[in-house]
Amino acid sequence: MDLTLLNEDESLFRASSFQLGAMSFFKATGHTGASCPLIEAENILYCIYNDFMFASYFDKKEREAFGDIDTLSHMFTVGNETFSKSTDSSLRYYAISLNVIKSERGIVADTILMSFAKSTADFIVIMFQHDRECMLSFAKKTKGCLTFYSDWFNKSKFNEVASNANIANLSLQNSTEFFLDFVYMTARTYYTHPLSLDFAHAEWYSLRADIEEIPNWNNFATEFLCAPIYEYGDDYIEPPNREDYSVDTFEGSDFELDLIELEAELEMRSEDLAEEDNDYDEHDREFYDEFYDNLQHIDADEIPDEILSDPVKLLEWINKNEESTPEDEVDDWQQ
Repeated sequence: MDLTLLNEDESLFRASSFQLGAMSFFKATGHTGASCPLIEAENILYCIYNDFMFASYFDKKEREAFGDIDTLSHMFTVGNETFSKSTDSSLRYYAISLNVIKSERGIVADTILMSFAKSTADFIVIMFQHDRECMLSFAKKTKGCLTFYSDWFNKSKFNEVASNANIANLSLQNSTEFFLDFVYMTARTYYTHPLSLDFAHAEWYSLRADIEEIPNWNNFATEFLCAPIYEYGDDYIEPPNREDYSVDTFEGSDFELDLIELEAELEMRSEDLAEEDNDYDEHDREFYDEFYDNLQHIDADEIPDEILSDPVKLLEWINKNEESTPEDEVDDWQQ
């Protein structure tokens, strides 16, 4: 990876040269050999409706989001010839700078990404820029619309993101594997490692080993599952519904298998902890049931104080004396 292409004039974070800066980013990370975008919009709406050849109707919300686009380009397309196995889907890369207040940039970016994805069967990759920060976004039209986002990153995180996006980290088997690897390497953690109630339940049980008082389950689960919302604030974008995952599109992929394996692991962990808890409770119940069943046949005045004060010694004493006591003596005790 040629970092000189990335760091030259810090072009990715200068609004006047963002389009070329985005091209430099993807060229340095191996996604393209081109230096100039395929299409650079002079008129945003005309470009979207005509130059991009999208076959969709855009609603009022989407048209309003297009109005927040400052600059726009279709940088390049990665086609089937790049991969070992041909598929029906290519990858289209776009660069978009936004002119919007910070609290609304996530909503606007999400609307634009989904509007582009619904208009084609191809995978969509958009690099957004806003106020000297950038964000990678990914989408694919399935039964719904599958979308993923990276963190917004600035100069301090630039090399880390570029390193993760390097084509050397991505599969070249087919466009689906390539896309999913790209997502896995760069997307936010709550997308690639989704939280669940099973995960929360396992974490809740694990607290038993660390703290004396276990927090209320409802409060703990709420805070645990809502942690990304608190962390990202206005930049939080809800992950796609699992029902939007298309079996035909993603069956057998490493990304989907990772999710399945994670969920299975957490479910097993939760069941093991619950079983251990039940075994512990059952052992306690058996111990005290036996203790009190035997205790009711004993006259406490006959038991030495040092034994009476120790439950374990007391149970041993009771068992020992019960074994050596004739049945008629036990009847006398009950009377």
